Amino acid sequence: MHTYFVHGLHVRSALELPDLVSSEDENVDVVIHCREQSVHLPDPRDAVGVDEVCEPTPGRFALTVPGLASFLAIEGSEIWVEHAPEVELDAVRSALLGAVLGALLHQRRMLALHTSCVQTPRGAVLFSGASGAGKSSLAGALMKRGYPLLADDLTAVGVSEDGAPTAFPAIPSLRLWADSAAKLKYPLDLHGRPELTLEKYRLDATEFCAEPQPVHAFFCLTPHTGSGIAVESVEPLHRVAYVVNGTYRAGFIDGLGVHDAYFELAMRLARSAEFARVRRPLTAFMLDELVERIEEEIEAV
Repeated sequence: MHTYFVHGLHVRSALELPDLVSSEDENVDVVIHCREQSVHLPDPRDAVGVDEVCEPTPGRFALTVPGLASFLAIEGSEIWVEHAPEVELDAVRSALLGAVLGALLHQRRMLALHTSCVQTPRGAVLFSGASGAGKSSLAGALMKRGYPLLADDLTAVGVSEDGAPTAFPAIPSLRLWADSAAKLKYPLDLHGRPELTLEKYRLDATEFCAEPQPVHAFFCLTPHTGSGIAVESVEPLHRVAYVVNGTYRAGFIDGLGVHDAYFELAMRLARSAEFARVRRPLTAFMLDELVERIEEEIEAV
């Protein structure tokens, strides 16, 4: 068994997860079982056009990726993985560390947010937005300027002992499209390897924060048809909606039976953190200008 630390959880896993931070702590929050098993997997020819089948129910979350693997997360403390023979285990790991781990965080009454996150002197700053909005690219650019990465794509937010919303360190890497990696001067041929399901590169973080951080600010990236970058404050009444829109696999919430706990924590985050919408040009990313504007906002809020 291998032991890791991710999203504030001590994980013991039968499946090697080389992207995670290793841990020697004897505490165990989550156990991952893994075995090769093909009999229970649907034939992909019977599920034409179906990428995955999710079944969230109270205390249990089942995910089947036809022809690849089936997963079962139980009560936020146990994950069973059964994968087809001779499959690429990187693809199995990608599903496990994405949808399955996101569902497990929901089971544990944490906020699983589809955000990138960096550490600043004032605390964790989260970036939400639709796919392609530039969350990972912005986090990577800020990391290059000395703001350590805390999480990319999936950020777990819980509460500290004093009740403050807290972001936990995730995986010390970024997933970037080739053009974004080129802008950030990552040598893909040396350090990158393709993500099998997302067609992105997973790149090691040059700076990583391994300690939980209080959430200071939540920025929503919104491409627009204008020519400039604009930052608009979000009124308190609308902030919970931004958290909901930035939730990782929000469709799981009701099925998992965690609706009340989820909204309680979402409202706590909305009350305690600064919120802003960042509008940037749709046709030109303007990464350098965006980073400079975000740095100004981080210092100001």
